[in-house]
Amino acid sequence: MKKLLSLSLLFCTSILFAQTSSSTIIGSGGGNKISDLFANDNMNTNSGFWITTVTSGDMDGSSYLYHNWINRGQIYDSTGKGYNIPNCNFNISSNRIEALLNEDSAEKVFVFNTRDLKKVRIGLKTFVNKNIDKGPNYLLEVIQEGDKIALYKSHKTVVIVAEVNPMTKQKMGKDKITIENSYYVEKDGKIEEVKMKKSNLLKLMSNKKKEVNSFMKENKLGTSKEADLFKTFQYYNTL
Repeated sequence: MKKLLSLSLLFCTSILFAQTSSSTIIGSGGGNKISDLFANDNMNTNSGFWITTVTSGDMDGSSYLYHNWINRGQIYDSTGKGYNIPNCNFNISSNRIEALLNEDSAEKVFVFNTRDLKKVRIGLKTFVNKNIDKGPNYLLEVIQEGDKIALYKSHKTVVIVAEVNPMTKQKMGKDKITIENSYYVEKDGKIEEVKMKKSNLLKLMSNKKKEVNSFMKENKLGTSKEADLFKTFQYYNTL
């Protein structure tokens, strides 16, 4: 095990992307071993870097999407080759995928360069790399994708500053990290942020406005629930 950890640290600036099949390079049940990730000399040396995590006790909340790191994921590079990765999380503040790959320390985290990733799956969520107004190589969560239209969700963190006691000039509690979301729609090769209102959806789906409107009414679908949005976009993609 010590040799294994030494080997992993020796290649700390390198990671995965070994030449292999187009499915996954790590077989079922083998994704938790660092040796599987560093088993090939043909690695992309620019695919990520190590960081030391810093946990601040001065704030409530977290910049991570998942409450813990016990998440198995799959990442896909620009060619579509897939890799199983253990202990994943999505850093919302930095918009990147991170993984606990160092078995010696829970503080050592590997950060994947988003520009090298085409798609990421963590649990039931899928993220894709898109160029949007927030910048290039931005990871968006897939809500529904089809041949005609696609709906994505953007995550961001917002810090709510605690109130200050006017007498003591001291904060009356901790600052808090909260997560906010916005939606992006991709259609005809263009992707833009869209407010989820029925009028906006019907405008986007104007060529089938009557059908979509009837479908939403018959199924009592709105725009405030993600499950309703999924059904509406899925329906439109079948027309």
